[in-house]
Amino acid sequence: MRFRKNAHAPVESFALEGNLGATAKWLRVLGFDAVCPADSSVDYDYYVTTRKAARISGAIIVEEGSALPQVRQVLELTGIKPDPERLLSRCLVCNVLVQAVPKDAVKGKVPEGIFDTVPAFTQCPACGRVYWEGSHRSRMLSALEQAGISLDARSIPCSQEE
Repeated sequence: MRFRKNAHAPVESFALEGNLGATAKWLRVLGFDAVCPADSSVDYDYYVTTRKAARISGAIIVEEGSALPQVRQVLELTGIKPDPERLLSRCLVCNVLVQAVPKDAVKGKVPEGIFDTVPAFTQCPACGRVYWEGSHRSRMLSALEQAGISLDARSIPCSQEE
């Protein structure tokens, strides 16, 4: 596994060991490129592990436990500040950037009540998963804030699946 450590990269990338899937998902919520389990053929900015005896130079070692405290540790140890413009910009499953799609493109793919009331949708070009702004977004923001990861919610774009 190689690390690019490029300070000018547009989005920081993380390779996480296999037991950190939930942590990877929350890093994706924040808009980071987070692959779990790590793919040794790809370059990453950071490798995240829970193994104190990790023999990977520059590895970020997080404490065992739940995902959000681990995300906070990653951010603190790297000095990276989440960018509210990137929040919910990736598919939480595929890690691919979601794209805005015309409303008609999701007809039949989302519940009728959602289709009738939600004005904008995004979709993962890889898996087809559809996202929209809903109450789940505010619950995610609240969970991040309770974990000590603050964002300016006023500037967060719509890209959340309900």
